Amino acid sequence: MKKRAFACVVCLLLAATALTGCQLLPKELGGAPGGERVRETADSYFTWDAADRTYITGLTEKGAELTDIVVPARATKVSMRLFYHYPGPESIAFAGENVEFMADYDWNDRLAESELDVCKLRRVQLPAGMEILPEDALFFCASLEEVVIPETLREVEPYAFLLCVSLKSIDLRQVARIGESAFASASLERLVIPKTMRSLGVEAFVDCDDLTEVVFEEGLESIDGRAFSGCTSLESVRLPASLQTIGPDVFAGCPLTVIEVKEGSAAAEYDVEYFTDSPDAEIVYY
Repeated sequence: MKKRAFACVVCLLLAATALTGCQLLPKELGGAPGGERVRETADSYFTWDAADRTYITGLTEKGAELTDIVVPARATKVSMRLFYHYPGPESIAFAGENVEFMADYDWNDRLAESELDVCKLRRVQLPAGMEILPEDALFFCASLEEVVIPETLREVEPYAFLLCVSLKSIDLRQVARIGESAFASASLERLVIPKTMRSLGVEAFVDCDDLTEVVFEEGLESIDGRAFSGCTSLESVRLPASLQTIGPDVFAGCPLTVIEVKEGSAAAEYDVEYFTDSPDAEIVYY
């Protein structure tokens, strides 16, 4: 009797799945934060490339009305259009691993559509196994507040989070390279440059007005010019002894009073004016 009742419940669930297009039976996914159970969004909510049925090119009309989306595990490639649908989702996660983000649109067309102003995306869980977040991936996702980064991520390419003005924190603990203007104008408040980091690109964190603290762990080797320029709340920094290459005006436009550098290090070879135009700044050796 119990087996028959259980079978009836399963049948009802499967029937509901067929009618609604939703996967009702949760799937345990190793890449989900905290190991929570998540549900893949049904294939019918996405548009798929005609020649490659593992390539999601966008959302259907009913897919664009969903609040939360979990990209199915069978998807190996996803158009970055997925992040800019209107009304579009507030949360996107990925059930599969090593999903490739595809920049298959013309930027001029996208800007002309004026959809950037209405991007509602607030949370993104990047795919497990991802090593490189490509250029422009989440550019101008103005509502984006949370990004879950996999342990495998090693590089954030240029402009990936440019103008993500609601992004207040980011965990970069495994990342080795940050590209040009990758976080320009984000609302980051505190930033840890981890020991895994090797290089920061030109204007990587330019105009992050809310940034009050940057912690540089030993390991960073290169900072390109103007990397933190225009961070108008940043008053002091301590540069790591591991730095070998430093571009000009790294802290231009910052109200710095103290720049701490390791005596005898590469950073100690420069005058304070090389780093910043702040009239109150001085170099202190440790």
